[in-house]
Amino acid sequence: MPRCLLALLALLALAPGCTTMERPEVHVTNITPLESTLFEQRMQVDLRLQNPNPTDLALRGLDFTLDVNHRRLARGLSNEPIVVPALGEAEATIITSTTLFDLVRQASGLGVESELTYQLSGRVHLDSGFGRTLRIEQSETLTALPRLGYPADRPLTDVILPEMEPLAPPIVEP
Repeated sequence: MPRCLLALLALLALAPGCTTMERPEVHVTNITPLESTLFEQRMQVDLRLQNPNPTDLALRGLDFTLDVNHRRLARGLSNEPIVVPALGEAEATIITSTTLFDLVRQASGLGVESELTYQLSGRVHLDSGFGRTLRIEQSETLTALPRLGYPADRPLTDVILPEMEPLAPPIVEP
């Protein structure tokens, strides 16, 4: 009899982890530069989390990488608890870090790209479910920059980072 009771308790303990849960959507809403040193730059990344599930989504943290134009820009980690209401949304602010080398790669590619793409990928760590995580992935592309009032022959470094000098002159094709 004790074995049956033990097996039943084990099944009951695992039952919350067996429910099907949709992954939350995560969108970058803002990036703010913070303090920097020669080899490390810190940024505040504001995220909007949307919960498509009919129950609240209690998170004990999240971790992600943020790529811009298929190049790594930053890595973010947070152990701050977040509750995303059922069929609702919540905002989170994460302090991220990047290296000088990641920024140089970003700046060198901005002058020749005609669109701006970001991809956020990582995991949200659920507050229950024995260390259960859900993968998050979101990407968006901003195209047709000339329609936004920017000349097509002007590099994106002038548009996005006007105070920075381009690392290399833009490549102009005949």
